[in-house]
Amino acid sequence: MSLYIAKIVIVRIHYLWFKFPLYVCFCFSQLLYKIYFSFIVFFFNLNGDSLQTLLVYYYYFIIGRDLL
Repeated sequence: MSLYIAKIVIVRIHYLWFKFPLYVCFCFSQLLYKIYFSFIVFFFNLNGDSLQTLLVYYYYFIIGRDLL
């Protein structure tokens, strides 16, 4: 019984050790991606056509991808 519990603990530690850093890096990259696209939309705010096109890409790549 104790061997079974030890195996569960080792599997959980293994899962956290390898999956959690990947999850943190993924969330950080998503955050940087959103900040980058927000900067592009803000930078092209002077041209209405460019802003509308970038907003379509913004919603398609970020919000649509988050829903998947």
